[in-house]
Amino acid sequence: MNKKNNFGSRYQVLELLSTGGMAHIYKAMFTSEGFTRPVVIKKILEHYEHDPRWVDSFLNEAKIMSLLNHSHIVQVYDFGKSNSGYFLAMEYVEGGSLLDLIEKAGAIPESFVLYIGLEILKGLSYAHKKGVLHRDISPSNILLSKAGEVKLTDFGVAKLQSASLEPTQFLKGKESYMSPEQRRKEILTYASDLYSLAVVLQELLAEKVEYLKRGLTELASERFQTCEEFEEALLQEVKRKQSFVTQREFAQFLKTYIPWKPKRTLILRDEGVLSILKDPLAGRAGMVPQESESERERKFLAGEFDSVSLGIDKILSSLSIGVLLFICIFFGSRPPAFSPKGYLTLNAKPWGEVYVENTYVGTTPLIRASLPTGKYMLTVSNPILKQAKKMAIAIEENQILKNNVTFQ
Repeated sequence: MNKKNNFGSRYQVLELLSTGGMAHIYKAMFTSEGFTRPVVIKKILEHYEHDPRWVDSFLNEAKIMSLLNHSHIVQVYDFGKSNSGYFLAMEYVEGGSLLDLIEKAGAIPESFVLYIGLEILKGLSYAHKKGVLHRDISPSNILLSKAGEVKLTDFGVAKLQSASLEPTQFLKGKESYMSPEQRRKEILTYASDLYSLAVVLQELLAEKVEYLKRGLTELASERFQTCEEFEEALLQEVKRKQSFVTQREFAQFLKTYIPWKPKRTLILRDEGVLSILKDPLAGRAGMVPQESESERERKFLAGEFDSVSLGIDKILSSLSIGVLLFICIFFGSRPPAFSPKGYLTLNAKPWGEVYVENTYVGTTPLIRASLPTGKYMLTVSNPILKQAKKMAIAIEENQILKNNVTFQ
């Protein structure tokens, strides 16, 4: 076996599932005394094995997740250091992320949104009672199994409530889902996680709803303070609309919704330092060209949905707001309507922050990020490696420009 993929005699690595900003993600088979089960192995990237910041973050995730044992939280089975470096062995979840569902299934019925919210609150309530703040609630960190289970994952930036929030520019999560106080790097309470969850649920809905209003207030003291308070608000809405959903019904929804149904199992995704500039509450309409149901089904049947990438292409809609911010710099506070537009797909190894005309628009990989047609100066930088590369690009109407960047 390749020494880089050797995690001890108990683990047989089956395949590399993805490489993110922080770690490689492998599918493996665990065997011990005749017992076998599939697992996901998360291994820190070789570039950062000797960087204390990355190692501390990885150790923190292992420490936090070892405290948690709940059906709505992805379980950690093992943690250690082998010839391959530090690794985590975690529960294998056969399904996909909520981010996958958003992008491939489009609009989600409100009854299922309420179901997702109530299920996540069960796991989050357990974590909070253990004194754990997640600090990175987002669609990519909510997994949906084919059986209709909803699980919270990725505690890489979580902290114990007793620990103070230290200012950091490292693995700070996804800015668009952060509470106002988290963006200001203030000490956090459980209300911060509840704000992030309210943002996620509001993003799933076509319009703003009254029952999420309290969760989205600017002042933490005016928000839901506990998961139980948030849960009560959602349950009242379920009762009012008679929209109770069972796990079996949710599983049936996932099974029959063809655009989301994966060609192969989607496991954990790792986004590392991914931080996207967008406003989830603004909705997704008009940000990305909308495809008809038949067109999405055609793409699925033709294999054009890349499930091997573990949903990384789902950041497309997120990046559009970053583009709008760039437009605002030149055209004032109101972005103009523009047409036509093209698309940019860009990957960097190991990862890179992407700037268009010196305006940050996201972290690689970018998949079909929409841009107005024209010529731009593109900068891709990796602050950890202290390297940056610039290139002139031309965006053509309805065309996808593809680029790859490698940092040494």
